[in-house]
Amino acid sequence: MRNISITTMPWGKQRTVSGFLKVLAEIREAGYNGVGIEKRLLPRPLLTNPRRLGNILARTGISNAGSYSPMKREDVVWARESGTPILWVVVRERDCDRALEGLAEFTRLASQHGVVAALHNHLRTCFEDEGQIGMALEHVQGLRLCLDTAHGVAAGMDIEGFISSYGDRVALVHLKDLKGRMPKHKVRFRRDFVNVGRGVLDFGSIIRALDAAGYSGSLMVEVEALEGAAPLDVAREAYNYLVSLV
Repeated sequence: MRNISITTMPWGKQRTVSGFLKVLAEIREAGYNGVGIEKRLLPRPLLTNPRRLGNILARTGISNAGSYSPMKREDVVWARESGTPILWVVVRERDCDRALEGLAEFTRLASQHGVVAALHNHLRTCFEDEGQIGMALEHVQGLRLCLDTAHGVAAGMDIEGFISSYGDRVALVHLKDLKGRMPKHKVRFRRDFVNVGRGVLDFGSIIRALDAAGYSGSLMVEVEALEGAAPLDVAREAYNYLVSLV
């Protein structure tokens, strides 16, 4: 059974463990079998006691498909203790040489703790297009990729072609759509990144390319903005759309 997950982003910051449990219940109700943990949105008890998060997910039967990290060293220990297998990272450093050095250091640290570091391709960073991402993958030993479809297409990437070349380095896939094709400097994330099936991306073709490359990781839905809808409704819409493709 393919792992289809969703990040906790649509539900926002949770102040209590009971609130987080309600989020997991809605994720399960929508049909997902995995979750992407937005660490900064977790309640404090799960930040200070990461093993508790692992126990909660084990009880609910929802797999931990990974978590976001801004490349903080303490996130690696937290990931190890919580059973988080992958940290997807966005590199905010503007000096691209320093960005590459920092990425290499973080990847080595993660590897030492049994955690996969996966570079998230991201607009307006040093790693937004095929050349930049490919260079990082070739120069940083052990680095994997969290391939984001909307950021990739917005940056002008040939997603299917990139998967054909680097499919064996993809550890995680973030699925979101792009409202329309436009110059990348005009893209506004909360306005132009939309739920899967609501934009211009051909997710059927992307999933076929992943299958051809032997990808067996999670397909993770990311929702930037709810546009007035309830998180459960948005999550259910995305899940039903993806199930119709896979």
